[in-house]
Amino acid sequence: MKKMMAVVLVLGLAALLQAQPEVEWGGLFYSYTFFWQNADFNKNIADADNYTYMHGDVHALADFGEGVSAFVKVGAWGEYGMHPVWGTDIDGNMDPRVGLLEAYLKIDNLFDYPISIKVGKQNVLYGDGAVMFDGGEDGFLGTKVNLAFDPISWDFFYYRLAESGGIELVATGADSIPGDLNLMGTYLTLGLMEGKMNLQGYFFMRMQNNNEAEDKPMWFGARTEGAPIEGLNFKAEVTMMGGKKDYTDEAVTDMNYKGMHAMVGLDYAPASLPVSFGGAYVMFSGDDDPNDADNKLYVAATDAPYAFGFYKSWPGFGPAHTMATPFAFACVADWDPVMVNLNVINGHLGFNTGPLSLRGDFFMYARNKVGENEESALGNEIALLASYNYRDALTVGFTVGYWMPGKVQKATVGDDNASAMLGGSIFFAKGF
Repeated sequence: MKKMMAVVLVLGLAALLQAQPEVEWGGLFYSYTFFWQNADFNKNIADADNYTYMHGDVHALADFGEGVSAFVKVGAWGEYGMHPVWGTDIDGNMDPRVGLLEAYLKIDNLFDYPISIKVGKQNVLYGDGAVMFDGGEDGFLGTKVNLAFDPISWDFFYYRLAESGGIELVATGADSIPGDLNLMGTYLTLGLMEGKMNLQGYFFMRMQNNNEAEDKPMWFGARTEGAPIEGLNFKAEVTMMGGKKDYTDEAVTDMNYKGMHAMVGLDYAPASLPVSFGGAYVMFSGDDDPNDADNKLYVAATDAPYAFGFYKSWPGFGPAHTMATPFAFACVADWDPVMVNLNVINGHLGFNTGPLSLRGDFFMYARNKVGENEESALGNEIALLASYNYRDALTVGFTVGYWMPGKVQKATVGDDNASAMLGGSIFFAKGF
């Protein structure tokens, strides 16, 4: 019944949009075949795998005039590998099903003022996703208001990150409704140097109240990015966490959020040469004393994947490091120990000629905070990336990383057993 209702809804929306005079149709398809080997850094234990992740969508943007528009995107994403006869893969999982990835109504120039409102399910990314990013697949449900007074663009927003209770509790007589997970905030962008540089400031607060606690972590930050001179791209960001988690049980110590994030990146591409080079430093703070009331572990407000500029057309740092994170999503979340409590130093060199792009990267990984007598060095990764634009019709690429173990891995598996991890992907993408 639910599938039939979804089909009817999609067809109804499509018919409605087709009936309007100003409708733009489009879509996106991409496929990644990921692979990894020796994720435990132990040469005596054989471990390796590969799988295919795909995304496909069709979307429509309808312009109703007077600044009113509607956007609908229908598609599916995730791991594919279902046997078409059995109906599942070997582990009993079905392929992803088509769903509503985005659906929102937007009003521009509200009452002839430079104000826009977007209401519905929408993709959201600020900066590199250190605070807020939905992963680029399904959007968040909420409302965003933008004020655009040149050179200022100012967002105000409220998103329902995750529903709790909802329609399932209607008419059930429930007298205790669990708290939803909500996020509110503001993001201000100031254009400088005739648009060559941007300066941004932001505030986010995530809220969830339930019988256990009242949880209100906050994120305050500033970011700058742009190209002050030809060929030079620069970006930097600092984020501080605040707020607290008040437990209902007075015997439990309340928790103060004290995490910190910092990033600086620089890229230079001489106009007369087909090369580029640059570097970056990224830090997500760790908690050196989990027994006190101050939680210094930095996490993103939405458990977001960290984009790192999407340099390999996928979130995360080096491809091997990314393949060591849960689901290969590189999420800055407390359930992803590979991405939090982390310092990263990067250097890279690129070569671009016509449709071919090549890039080599070096990454140095280390824990930001460790306990007494614990190691912090997580080793180094050498990575390669190649992509090719086939006749402006299709982008194909390949990336691979070789992550050499550091003192942390050697302390875990033993110096004589430690060996490098391999990880990467083969991908292609086409938008239309």
